[in-house]
Amino acid sequence: MLDIFNQHERSWCRNEPNEVDDSALNALPDGFFLNSLPADFVMRWRAQRYLAAQRFSWRDRLPHFRKDWHGHALAPRLGREILSRNRLRRALFAKYHDVATPEWTPPAAYASSNDHIVPVFKILLNQAWMVRTHAHDAGQIVIHNIRAPERFLRSWRGRYVEDIGTEQVYADNLRSIERILAYFDQPAWNHRPFSEANLLESELWRWRYVNETMWTHLAQSPRYHIITYDQVSADPIGVAAKAFAAAGLSMNATHASRIEALRNELFGTPANPVPIDPAMIHDIVARVTDDSPLLPLLTQERRHLEPTMPIVQPNAAKAS
Repeated sequence: MLDIFNQHERSWCRNEPNEVDDSALNALPDGFFLNSLPADFVMRWRAQRYLAAQRFSWRDRLPHFRKDWHGHALAPRLGREILSRNRLRRALFAKYHDVATPEWTPPAAYASSNDHIVPVFKILLNQAWMVRTHAHDAGQIVIHNIRAPERFLRSWRGRYVEDIGTEQVYADNLRSIERILAYFDQPAWNHRPFSEANLLESELWRWRYVNETMWTHLAQSPRYHIITYDQVSADPIGVAAKAFAAAGLSMNATHASRIEALRNELFGTPANPVPIDPAMIHDIVARVTDDSPLLPLLTQERRHLEPTMPIVQPNAAKAS
């Protein structure tokens, strides 16, 4: 979805800006758990998201075509050949702190002031930020991209866990699992030992908490939208038209052509998927989602749902 938004000339797209050291959004308190944010969070969010919407980082994909906010006519080339190359950018701009840091303010030749910029942030695992600020930011649009639990677990196990290590990820999950189980009135785990089944179940409880809290608190807002993974995969242009409209962006043939060209890049199949026992996956999903209010949606779209990916376009319930 972030790459799709990046095909519009008015969008200013940020990829997980909260994960960049010393960045504007990284300075905010962790937003995983509800009711964990300070009383002044809305004010702090507004200040930091304003800064984040004027910067880029090494995580961002700088556009290869002319944006409305580009400064010089050669700005796309400047971004592609210099600014997107971290070592080269830091070497050339070593004397200019704002451009040599992990999150940097682009020079005027690259980006100029534009009142029609639409900032788009891909933010993971900070759903409390959205829940707390949504009612206070009338221009904030939340697009919740969600995937069916079976396919989420297979993808997560094959990509993220393989890079970090099974026991390390399980240890990380244990730091949040008891609070999540208490939220759902489930028995405490009491430090269950590592196993493949416990690893998958601990993550699925986290998946349910992230998705369900977002949906529970924001589903009645006309500025909150759920888009499923298979919908994006099957019809990226149709999904883009709806998402653009939600964010106040027009859609034309040029956008459609750019988005169509993303298909092969975005929807590939993992080369070496990790084998997981289908029966174990089935049992874990049935146990964790048994009484979830998301179940009607999951039943209807069982093959269509993708991991939580709140995308926020900022402008001027039960809690735990």
